[in-house]
Amino acid sequence: MNLKIGRSVGKLGLTLRKNLPAILTFASAAGVVGSVVLTAKAAYKSVPKIEEHKDTMERLRANKDNFEDVKEYNREVVSVYKNTAIEMVKAYWPAALVTSLTMAAIFTNNSVNKKRYLTMVGMYSAMSTAYNEYRKRVADKYGEDAERDLYYNLKREEVVTVETGKNGKEKTKVEVVVSPQQVTDPNFSLYLIDPHDKCWFYRKPEMTLLYLQKTQEFLTQHLHARGYLFLNEVLRALDKPEVPEGQVIGWVYDENKAEGDNRVDFGLVPGTENYDFFMNGKNDFVYITLNHDGTIYDKFPSFDRLWKRDVTRRV
Repeated sequence: MNLKIGRSVGKLGLTLRKNLPAILTFASAAGVVGSVVLTAKAAYKSVPKIEEHKDTMERLRANKDNFEDVKEYNREVVSVYKNTAIEMVKAYWPAALVTSLTMAAIFTNNSVNKKRYLTMVGMYSAMSTAYNEYRKRVADKYGEDAERDLYYNLKREEVVTVETGKNGKEKTKVEVVVSPQQVTDPNFSLYLIDPHDKCWFYRKPEMTLLYLQKTQEFLTQHLHARGYLFLNEVLRALDKPEVPEGQVIGWVYDENKAEGDNRVDFGLVPGTENYDFFMNGKNDFVYITLNHDGTIYDKFPSFDRLWKRDVTRRV
């Protein structure tokens, strides 16, 4: 029975820990409303106290000559102000307490979200590095062509067709048909563009290519103008569903940086199988590869200090 209770308490604690940001958000909202109400209530109650304080001070000033000396008068004035201050504290302490708890909830919520956010950045960086190293090992062992097929997840099938010529002779023709099996990759760099979608130009590859090039130029100008660009903004421009990691991954523009292209590039290079097969009509689809810089928050100087401080901590 004790073990069952302990497990129940543990699960409850984990649930509260998991939903802590949501709980703190609702608590902060309630605290703001509560502090406003309590402050208004305290202000209403303090009006008679303030009026009483003014009347008392007027009587003291009117009877100042009746005191034996100035010190006795000053002691009486201090006593009046002290009593009024105590009454004000009694009236406003509930509102002050609720406001303090609300501020504590806001700062705690920010701290929890920051640590979780930085943890996700670190996890993605580690995953991206491991994934790229894995691709390199596959290419070294099986060749770049085989690795490219695995990366694009292309399915190649031999289709045999028999054609009859004008002289009545039959001619057997064998073609390799390539079909995509993957929409994106775990690294959020590879995306399938299928012109069958209503937003693309079906059976007009040159129009699809023009659309992608103009979109690429627009996003690059946006990157240059603002200095950064998130993956979700690119996916939105391509009518692709956004991903949670898209608010971490992206591009950073820096004229002096050694890494990165300072531009958005979809990787549509003439001479590659992906490009040529699409343009000559052999494939009805084309893959784009995004040259993002990975997580962009660790590309800013202030991030390094913040990340190293809590690099191993998990919330």
